[in-house]
Amino acid sequence: MKLILLGGNSVHNKKWIEAVRDELKNLFDECVVHYYEHWKTKGEINWNIEIENLVKNIGDSNCIIFAKSAGIGVALQAIYQKKIKPKKCIFVGIPLEWAEIYGNNLSPYFINYKVPTMFIQQTNDPYTSFNDLKLFLKKNKVENCNLKEFSGNDHNYNDFVEIRKLVKEFLLT
Repeated sequence: MKLILLGGNSVHNKKWIEAVRDELKNLFDECVVHYYEHWKTKGEINWNIEIENLVKNIGDSNCIIFAKSAGIGVALQAIYQKKIKPKKCIFVGIPLEWAEIYGNNLSPYFINYKVPTMFIQQTNDPYTSFNDLKLFLKKNKVENCNLKEFSGNDHNYNDFVEIRKLVKEFLLT
């Protein structure tokens, strides 16, 4: 199985997503990091370009998506537009408030969302708290999901060993 990894919006997420890849690589046949175009240009994320590039990264293979923060928005849009059909998704630090501020409300992408998904969210993540995510998922009738709470009050998610443990368990379900 192929794992596609999408980091957050800021270029400092490049090292983070590469560290996640290194932690998870022996659980998958192949791990591919999605490098954003705006990381090179230092501009703003272009959702359409990133969706096109994501589709190219996936190709016609079966895959699982691992996405953090803005990467979740890219993955959700591609799924909603039926451009990709991942077997499962792992979403870390969903940024509901950030997405809304930047004109990318994520609610519409959860209409009829059926992909088995594990959400990993810190208790007091500044972009969306664990409790706010739980309410959001209930309000949007998101089923077939597994919600895991990390203690913390930032948006860093640096416990790679725990992430690996959760991913490994999720793969078995």
